[in-house]
Amino acid sequence: DAGGLRALLLEALRDQDLTRRRTAWDAFRHALPTDLNPEFRQLLSASLDLALLDLNGKRLGVPAYELLGGRCRDRVACSWVSYLRPAALLEDELRRKLGEGYTEFKLKAGDIELDLERARIFRRVAGDRVFLRVDASGLWDEAEAVDNIRRLAELGVQAVETPIAAASRMRGIDDPHEVGEEAAQALARVRQATGVPLIDHVGDF
Repeated sequence: DAGGLRALLLEALRDQDLTRRRTAWDAFRHALPTDLNPEFRQLLSASLDLALLDLNGKRLGVPAYELLGGRCRDRVACSWVSYLRPAALLEDELRRKLGEGYTEFKLKAGDIELDLERARIFRRVAGDRVFLRVDASGLWDEAEAVDNIRRLAELGVQAVETPIAAASRMRGIDDPHEVGEEAAQALARVRQATGVPLIDHVGDF
């Protein structure tokens, strides 16, 4: 619970010099219960790392990025995620987001025929000027993935996220050891068979 985590954080950092970011961060990570969900544990430690960066940046009067080597870009591309919705709503949403300046989009997948229809609508509305990927969320087996990705690519889908069940993110969260070399080889076969870039949660491997 939140109260317990707050108490744990305060206890772990009680005698720490917060200007020594790595030492304070290590103290907190070592204090975290070993039975925590691996992803939740990672999120907690990353959150503290960001908080310590922010705190030290404020203390020194500089943006946190200066503590990480300095600014390397002025803008960061941001992708809009479009969840499963009727075609008419998707078209309105796309026009709105294109008007706001988005140039990268992700369509959540669910039913391949609907996914194909949504990809057609996307290219009709957006043309070729924006990047489009589909997130299958580990819905397909290897053969389905190859067939579906080929069909989607014909409609202008440029990348697919988490295409196969063997390497699904949920499987990796529940038991990271289950998503190993065999899953990686399956992903490689799908990539080679389709020629389409695949995006996956490599932290789970």
